[in-house]
Amino acid sequence: MKKFQSYSIALLSIFLAAFTACSGNNSKKIEAEKFEVHGGKIMAEENGFSGRGYINFASHINGFVEIPVNVKQDGDYAIKITFQNSIHDDWAGLRLEYDEGKYICSQRLPETSSFSSVYINAAVTFTKGKHTLKVISVNRSWLLDSIELVPLTEEILEQISPAKLPVSKNA
Repeated sequence: MKKFQSYSIALLSIFLAAFTACSGNNSKKIEAEKFEVHGGKIMAEENGFSGRGYINFASHINGFVEIPVNVKQDGDYAIKITFQNSIHDDWAGLRLEYDEGKYICSQRLPETSSFSSVYINAAVTFTKGKHTLKVISVNRSWLLDSIELVPLTEEILEQISPAKLPVSKNA
C-alpha cells in the first residue's frame, strides 16, 4: 500500500502543472444519447436522466456507443459515468475502450434504483486532440445517461482505488 501511495504522490507531482491548469470546470460531460448507438435504444421514459434521454442496453449484450471527445490538454483523466442498473436478478457491466480498441477496463456496475454517477476503476492518459471512447455493454439491463472526462487528482485517485495505472498511448 505504501508503494502505491508513493507512486500516487509521484504521479501527481509529475503532472502538477497540468492539474493546476485543470479545474472541475475543465471536465467534459457528454450526453451518451447524442451519438449513434449499435445495439440498445435511445429512450426517455425513466426519471432523473440529463439531456434528451439515455441509452437502454436491455437485451443487447455487446451493444455499444462510440463517443468522440476533444481533449483540451495532455494528461491523466478519470472517467465518470452516470447510469442506472435497477434489475435485481441480473448484473450489468461494461467494457471501456478508446481510439479503436485500446482497452481501458471492464467493470461490473453496482445496483442502483435511480441514475447515479460512479468513477470507472481506471484512469487513462490522453494527449491533446480528438479521441473516441467506446462503451460496450457486456451484459444487459442497464441504462447509460452520460460520460464525463475529469482531470485526475489525488482525491479522485483515492476514489477509484484499487486504481489501475493510467493507460498510456505508448502501451
